[in-house]
Amino acid sequence: MTCLPPFPNVEEFELCESTLKPLKEALDTSAAPLSKLKLLKIQGRNLEFDSLPSKFQQNLTSLEYLKLVNVDKLEFWFKDCFPSLKKIMISLGPSTTIPDKICDILSLQHTEIIGCHYLNSLPRGMSRLNNLVELNIWDCPLLGRYNCKCFKGEDLHKFIMSRTK
Repeated sequence: MTCLPPFPNVEEFELCESTLKPLKEALDTSAAPLSKLKLLKIQGRNLEFDSLPSKFQQNLTSLEYLKLVNVDKLEFWFKDCFPSLKKIMISLGPSTTIPDKICDILSLQHTEIIGCHYLNSLPRGMSRLNNLVELNIWDCPLLGRYNCKCFKGEDLHKFIMSRTK
């Protein structure tokens, strides 16, 4: 797909191993582009992130679920906060870190970190995520004792507090 017509009522959008040109065009075509988008999945390497408008996240006012699978430049997705993001799934591929800016998404309630074989630490600012109710970490062997865990309730609170010390 090289062109995306304006669909103001689109609620789910996936770009897998593709160019970001359709997303850029959708964001450039109207005053409130993709304002009803609830789920965005981006998958692939060597995508032209720089082609997206700056502060494009602010246009995605209804986005609740972001899936990032094997993307390069993970920090790009967290330059600005998504105003209503509740759930994020990250599968990093070769990246070794998750940007600290993820901890600025205060609306975040559920986080999944999956298949991040080179991830060796989690962001320290997780204590700022007051609305977080579930954290799943799967297949991240360098995280040691945190690997293959689902943190909820008191376990989640203890985990987050241990990350701030």
